[in-house]
Amino acid sequence: MNKVSFNSETKIWSGSPFVYPFGNESVGEVIFEKLSQDLNHIAQISEDSGVKYTNKEFLELSIAFASNLQRKGLKKGDVVLFLCQKHHYVPPAMLGCIFAGVVFCPFYYQDSSVRTEVCDILQKINPKMMIMSHLDLVDEFQRIFREISLECPIYVYENSIEGCEELKTLFEKENDQPKIEEYHPFSATDPSVDLLCLNLTSSTTSKPKICPMTHKQMLMSLVVRNTTGGHFSCFTDLGWISALTLTFYSLVASMTNVMRADYTIPEALSLIEKYKINSMFCKPKDIFGMLKFEDIQKYDLSSLRAIITGGEQLSAKIGRDFVKFIPNARILSIYGMTDMSGPISDASEGKLLENYVGKVRSGMEMIVIDEQGNHLGPNELGELCVRSTVVPFSGYYGDPQRTKDSLNEDGFFYTGDMGHIDAEGGIFINERKRFFMSYRGMILNQSHIEHIILENVEGVSGVCVVDVESDEHGQMPIIAIIPSPGKTLNEKEVVEILMKHHEFEFETRVLFFKSLPMTISGKFKKFLVRDLIMEKLKNV
Repeated sequence: MNKVSFNSETKIWSGSPFVYPFGNESVGEVIFEKLSQDLNHIAQISEDSGVKYTNKEFLELSIAFASNLQRKGLKKGDVVLFLCQKHHYVPPAMLGCIFAGVVFCPFYYQDSSVRTEVCDILQKINPKMMIMSHLDLVDEFQRIFREISLECPIYVYENSIEGCEELKTLFEKENDQPKIEEYHPFSATDPSVDLLCLNLTSSTTSKPKICPMTHKQMLMSLVVRNTTGGHFSCFTDLGWISALTLTFYSLVASMTNVMRADYTIPEALSLIEKYKINSMFCKPKDIFGMLKFEDIQKYDLSSLRAIITGGEQLSAKIGRDFVKFIPNARILSIYGMTDMSGPISDASEGKLLENYVGKVRSGMEMIVIDEQGNHLGPNELGELCVRSTVVPFSGYYGDPQRTKDSLNEDGFFYTGDMGHIDAEGGIFINERKRFFMSYRGMILNQSHIEHIILENVEGVSGVCVVDVESDEHGQMPIIAIIPSPGKTLNEKEVVEILMKHHEFEFETRVLFFKSLPMTISGKFKKFLVRDLIMEKLKNV
């Protein structure tokens, strides 16, 4: 059991020592060994296609994929892009990349406003192949590749699209393909250095950063702990680092991964009931959507034992309200970052406390600092910083200056999150550093405002608060709301409810939108939302 210690001299919180069990093994070697132990186990079920893979079928497909990549000349360190939903063929293809020593990159493309960023990223990572299920974006990426003079064939599955290759051919066995018992996956020279994949940050407040993940960093997330066996489902895209690590965790933990390419709230609830899902990962937004879904009581969710949530803060009130629909399960909040290649905290042990996201994880050290960089003690508010005792921060791909600026002199990573840590090592997050705003000398917390509206205003599908410059107030919060389908909201009523529940009154405006730009992790892109708000205010 993880026991957090606090050094009163250095003011450093340390999770218990991390016992790393894999030696110099690669991720592929660990997963290969685990799947080989029970070839008949059902590794994956696709609700969309109805395709089921046993461990044997999963391995055979991954080996074929790896062999065909090598036949096409791809070698260690080459990059394959995945712009894909969670279709049945995607996890075996990713494992095939790992078996071949090829680096994979779960990619995303939200809207044309980020086109310049996409071009910059592609030029940095120089991919040799792209696998795509978002067929409406094929033409766009073919144009981008031509513009930046990048030779990158696009592979699609079961669709004849001009200029694209057929992905199915990469899963075909050749006569010389080794059998499972004869095969050996890529072996890492140094698992703490050799790259496994490249992940993109969610870009809530700025351009996305490219975060390399080594084999050892992934393997830290694959140490099997409490949750093994049963049926598992993840309701986030593979662009989420949590979804990525949990996909591979389900393989080594002998779970059956039940997946859908996309889902609505009713479809998610039906999936849980149909397959008797035992554990799941979802966004706080999904819990809110399920709670507000008027027919939720019609679904049997009694199979659930654990709901893990992360990516943003879950309102404790919403969590407590949802618990009555999951009689045998706990909601476990977790804190992690793509920049740090995964979780920073252990799950919250089912404690539904406001802003609580669990304890400092085993193998991690944390400090809390003030504006001058001084270390703070228990329950003192400041910026959270983290350092791994097992494998160092990998930095940002192709950006040494940003890497240097992200660390203090002792190697602690600046998370940008404001919060505190209690005497027992419990982490409480108040807000992103950038999302605190000064209003007439008082501090406003944008997330707190969002939570009040979600919890108390009926008919809200989504809400995003941003700060704008104000001659009178210094900064002023503006609230963007997406009403639920068929609902009409009134600005005056929203403000009245907000002020009734907030600690003090402040001036604001409420604007309504049909949709708002989102990141891959389901958060709102605040810098783009601010642009939409400023444009709308000009016309009000």
